[in-house]
Amino acid sequence: MNNVVVRTPSSIDQYTRLLESFVYGMVQKLDKNSHKETPTLNTVPEIIDFLKLEIDEFETQFFENKDDENTVVELFDIANFAFLAYIALKHQHEYAR
Repeated sequence: MNNVVVRTPSSIDQYTRLLESFVYGMVQKLDKNSHKETPTLNTVPEIIDFLKLEIDEFETQFFENKDDENTVVELFDIANFAFLAYIALKHQHEYAR
């Protein structure tokens, strides 16, 4: 297992522990889904469609039971699809060179 170190500006010190917890959740969810064919093989517009679906799932979960742990998990999914879009964009830029 590797460690990722991120330096944060002092202006967001009050969020550092929450940021660490959130990134940990994202990584756990990425690991849980690592066996799946990665959506980064899709085009960015297709990933955006996945992202919109995840936002809809979060909204539904939030209004059904915002205190349920799955509400936070839906946020990890949204963040992970944003991350996958970032990867896809980086790959497109590399291939365009």
